[in-house]
Amino acid sequence: MSALEAWRASAYAARRERLAARLHQPVIVQRWTGQDAYAKPTYAPAVTLMGQISGVAQLVRTAGGQEAASNTTILLPGNAAIGVKDRLTLPDGTHPTILSVNTVPDQAGNLTTQVYT
Repeated sequence: MSALEAWRASAYAARRERLAARLHQPVIVQRWTGQDAYAKPTYAPAVTLMGQISGVAQLVRTAGGQEAASNTTILLPGNAAIGVKDRLTLPDGTHPTILSVNTVPDQAGNLTTQVYT
């Protein structure tokens, strides 16, 4: 490994550590599984993920292609495999509607899931 490659590896490791330190807020995720006989949504058992929740207002494009105002951005580590029909529970007990979900890689190829509500 060259000196440049070693430097890059240590820089990416430090960046991952900084991101992990910011992911300290619990987000409860229940994945949508379908609908019951009364057309009410059904969900898988809850899973708690640690993330970063920020109240930043911005315009996002929804899954339907329309622009919508997002009030909250949630960062989750890796590919959290969250869909717009899933249900989130934030630390304050609210269940915001998911507008858009993006999974983006950093320069080292590590994934971060961005959820806009």
